[in-house]
Amino acid sequence: MLVIQDNTSAMFIHWEGNIHYEFDALVCIGCVGPSHISPVAFREWARIVKPGGVTVFSVRHCYLRVTQGEEELHSERFAENFNEMLEELRSTKKMELMSKTDVPNFMGTTAACIYAMKVL
Repeated sequence: MLVIQDNTSAMFIHWEGNIHYEFDALVCIGCVGPSHISPVAFREWARIVKPGGVTVFSVRHCYLRVTQGEEELHSERFAENFNEMLEELRSTKKMELMSKTDVPNFMGTTAACIYAMKVL
């Protein structure tokens, strides 16, 4: 069971019990990036989303490649982990890429990609 606990200063979300294949979909927009949600979380997403379900998430371009005006946000380590995790999920047949859409003005003039992945 997903438990959401509201506190005056923050909202805490945690799992109670052992969750496997519980959700039809998972959406995570604006959260995957260095010092936010690591690509390692994709393994958990594949575990908690039902086979045939979909995960949709965004990643800013500047996190994956050097982008003019946002050079300080680029993380080679994050980019490598991101690509390795996508390859791992593909090669182990846990998830497959359904679509990858570039969004030029994701946040103002900041570009991002929106990924849709199917859980196998």
